[in-house]
Amino acid sequence: MSFRQLYYTSCEQGLSGFAGYQFNAITPGTSADTRRQVESLTGYEAPHSLAYSTDADDLARCPVNLCYSPGRTTIVASVQYVGKDSSRRFGNYFAHALATSDDADFGEVLPIELWRAPFWVREQAQSAELPGLDGPLQRGPLGREQVGSFLAAHPHRGQLPALLSAVGAVTAGTDRPVLVVEEAVDDVARWFAAISYLLPPRFVRQLSFATYLNRPSRSRLQLLGTVAETNLDLGSDAPDNFSLFDFHAGRFALVPEHPLARLTAGIELLTGPALWDWVGVLASGAERSLDDWYPVAAAAAALGRIQLSADDVAAATSWLGSATYLPAQTQSEIGWVLHDHPATADREYRVLRDVGKRSGDQSLYEQVQCELLDAQMRAAMTANPAITASAGQAGSDQADLNRADPSQPGPKQAGSDQAGADRAAPSQAEAGPAPILEDSVRDRTAARCQELLQQCEAGPDALRLLDWAAAARLTLDPEILIGVTRRVIAPWLAQDNPADRVDDELRRRAHRVAGFWPEFRSGLVICLTGLSRDAPSTLLAVMSGLIGELVVLADLRAHPALAELYLICLARRRRDRRVDNAVRIAERRGSQPIDETLLALIWPSAGWTRAEALEIRKRL
Repeated sequence: MSFRQLYYTSCEQGLSGFAGYQFNAITPGTSADTRRQVESLTGYEAPHSLAYSTDADDLARCPVNLCYSPGRTTIVASVQYVGKDSSRRFGNYFAHALATSDDADFGEVLPIELWRAPFWVREQAQSAELPGLDGPLQRGPLGREQVGSFLAAHPHRGQLPALLSAVGAVTAGTDRPVLVVEEAVDDVARWFAAISYLLPPRFVRQLSFATYLNRPSRSRLQLLGTVAETNLDLGSDAPDNFSLFDFHAGRFALVPEHPLARLTAGIELLTGPALWDWVGVLASGAERSLDDWYPVAAAAAALGRIQLSADDVAAATSWLGSATYLPAQTQSEIGWVLHDHPATADREYRVLRDVGKRSGDQSLYEQVQCELLDAQMRAAMTANPAITASAGQAGSDQADLNRADPSQPGPKQAGSDQAGADRAAPSQAEAGPAPILEDSVRDRTAARCQELLQQCEAGPDALRLLDWAAAARLTLDPEILIGVTRRVIAPWLAQDNPADRVDDELRRRAHRVAGFWPEFRSGLVICLTGLSRDAPSTLLAVMSGLIGELVVLADLRAHPALAELYLICLARRRRDRRVDNAVRIAERRGSQPIDETLLALIWPSAGWTRAEALEIRKRL
């Protein structure tokens, strides 16, 4: 299709049949409604200093008004001052307007790029009929390179993010029209071009504007321009009527900076076409406001390796999590780019993991899942349960499935002789991950867990990590597990009166770990045998503490002296088991008698009763 053309001016010959302001010529078939729109849009009043000039150079210096109004019928017009009309009266102007009902007629040309385009005319037609103007329309002199140089040299370039934000607010209907004031209208057009280049093209095509109005307060357009000479019309209340950006006088509206404005204002204008091409590919078609466009632009900027802030990465990732309309390959590509960005946080990693699974990119899924689990392991080693709870939740997508699956193994129970056989259930703050189902993820996580265990220097850290690994159902190298227990955990538990210093959280974890990892108990036994050799006087105190609660009699089968001491300590902790354990010790001793020393250990301070004495006599 082609554009319908309309010429409007004060003339003697026109469509009205009498002299005066009227349409001099139009393309046949142009509706009366379109003519009314053009007439209301193209009114012009010259600056006072030039309004009564007849000099050709002065007339050429009069501001050109390029105005644009999108809608069911989109109109773009160039309005120029021509001085006197045929009746020799000043104030005449000539408007050349184009109208179309199909915005595709503009092709790739942005409306502001028609500024001073070569096809605009300012002379009356000899015929009342004008041909249609076929596209594509020829651009004017404005371009990205020129506008970029203008911005770089402008003393108020720092106002650009606020200007872009104000444009976003007016298009959303939440703020006043935006008014740009410059010394010359060409500079107004350059600001308009900067706006057009730094915001999404589809968004810009819905932005109405006029580059020059002598009385901007009478306009209903969204983006307005004027020159400094019209300040008399603006008055002192201009900041109340407009989002004012008076670059001549240095008056600027205080506008909250929109994140899209911050992002794009920092991008080189020559980079823009590639960025907006990507945005066009990624957009769903439902975007309207800057809020809608921001995450799409952030994702496109990530693909273009443009520097992003943490907020940009968060916005792009959140958007990607719901962008199911994109091809799987595109989702995967964006996912990898965001994954590699240094500002990506754990909360974004959870989204990227789901994107990898959804798009069928197993490599992305496994990589992110393993990194989430790594973060969760490192957080699990801390003493802050809130950090642990928020550090990944990497197995949460499997938790319900696992709870419903009876084939998933539970912790290995230690045996009836263990005082802590009824292992305490974890509190909500201590809850670890769900069991890891994928073999490759589980293997990689186990390898990383072993690295962290070998780096541990504090008993509580190693204990918490082992508890986490048990919940994840990891398979660990027995030698590493025994080694970290011997080197770090057992010496910490064997300190004087450890039960007084190990809080309830760590006690629960220790019991769970002892129930799940037999190698953990083996490490404790090695520690006890070392004490029996090097510090036998401390052995009773150590066995009476938490270590004695964690090992079981079967662990001490190869160590008779430790097994007897274990039964003694068990009897001391459980009064109702004293007779039973005294009898078991006697049976283990065989021909050796129960001597006074043994009785004093089981019944300190002769605390036995007559009934206990009779019972033990009867059973022996």
